[in-house]
Amino acid sequence: MARHTGMTDNDANSSRFASWIARVLAIALGLAAIVGLAVLAKLGVLPTPWLIGAAFATALVAGAVAIGLWRTRVPPSWFRFAGLSLVAVLAIAGSALGVKAVGDVQGFVNRAAPSQPKSEYVVIALQDHEATEASLSGQTMGELANDANRQAVEAKLQGRFDSQFVACADPTELAAALTAKDFDAAVLDSSFLAIYEESDPDFFESIQIIYTFDLDAPAGAAPPPSASPKPAGESFVVYISGIDTAGSISKVSRSDVNILMAINPDTGKIVLVNTPRDYYVQLHDTTGTKDKLTHAGIYGVQKSIDTLQDLFGVKIDYYTRVNFSSLVKIVDTLGGVDVNVDQAFTSRHGGYHFTEGVNHMNGDQALGFSRERYSFAAGDRTRGQNQQKVITALIEKASQRSNLLRYNELLGALEGAIEMNVPMEQIASVVRQRLEDGKSWRVESTSVDGQGASMPTYSMGAQKLYVMIPDQATVDAASQKIQAVLDDSP
Repeated sequence: MARHTGMTDNDANSSRFASWIARVLAIALGLAAIVGLAVLAKLGVLPTPWLIGAAFATALVAGAVAIGLWRTRVPPSWFRFAGLSLVAVLAIAGSALGVKAVGDVQGFVNRAAPSQPKSEYVVIALQDHEATEASLSGQTMGELANDANRQAVEAKLQGRFDSQFVACADPTELAAALTAKDFDAAVLDSSFLAIYEESDPDFFESIQIIYTFDLDAPAGAAPPPSASPKPAGESFVVYISGIDTAGSISKVSRSDVNILMAINPDTGKIVLVNTPRDYYVQLHDTTGTKDKLTHAGIYGVQKSIDTLQDLFGVKIDYYTRVNFSSLVKIVDTLGGVDVNVDQAFTSRHGGYHFTEGVNHMNGDQALGFSRERYSFAAGDRTRGQNQQKVITALIEKASQRSNLLRYNELLGALEGAIEMNVPMEQIASVVRQRLEDGKSWRVESTSVDGQGASMPTYSMGAQKLYVMIPDQATVDAASQKIQAVLDDSP
């Protein structure tokens, strides 16, 4: 006589379905564990002992859960089935989120990689000319004779304005000729507008922008090619270029912040060297008249890199170019930063008052603090030192584990505001070493000095501009500090 199981046909079907689901979950869990570990290994962030430990723990937990699910029989123990299934689903979801996180970071690094730089051009006319695009049609237009994009500019404007072009030797001559009404309008790279605003405010206030357009920057302004990662633990130098402009990060423009950051992963030492924007230097591959360092950025980030390499005699391995206005989003995402202020002052940007000592700053306050130079006797030198203070505070705040877990917000704040050629492998190597040895970064800041003067410049011609004549002793001292960090051993 057959023993009665007490199961109906519906109960049996439900139990078989549960067993089928359990085995599918077991297979999915095993695959998720393998994929998750493979992605972690490929990312290269975890130290080898940590990776082995993670693999062992994952194999132990995933194996036990998967075996328990696979051995589920009809009828199953519903309590055990529900518990194991919940663990499996959470583990699979966790693995998927981990893979997504790695993909997000890699995607951000890829999107931040150097792209074809753009040069923004403007057609300008005197405000009292009451010019329009229509009224300038067929009129004469001034341009710069040494503009590497000269032919492309003429081709772009020929169909729109049908102008006759008049070449000027430099922006100073162009401004004088336009003011004298030797021609009706002028076209030039918009980077020079900021120079006019600073060096010839009367001319800047007298002009209006009639038309704006973008062109691919000339070959000489192309960013450096992708760089290879350094061997684990090897020191390297990063050039931080800060541009204070709106729009795309790929736009060619002056570099108002010029900081070299020497990093020694083995010792955890970092030295930041600020070079004032007005430093009077020989632009790389030029002869004759020197120029302000900030003007090097007009000719591309590689020109700034090469010029700083010439100045300090050190090799720059990587660069990162940051729109300094994005500082607001970054600081706010981190929940603010604490900065030690040497001198009380009120900033022009935002009218924020900073007291001597530690000040907690939100994003806009940090921007006002970083931009200010008119409140200080040392002007741009103090501004550079304050920018170093903010960078140091950002490094310290971003290194906190609570903020590392908020990587997605941080990447979002940086999206579209940073360009860099630092390889993902280099970033992973530094993070792995910090996790492995547990050391915190020790950051030292320094700045080169000089004497203010009024001199002609390579970019603006005979018109004299404020510059800073380098104090070679401070340059040599900064070079030695960089080299000491690079050569130091634990």
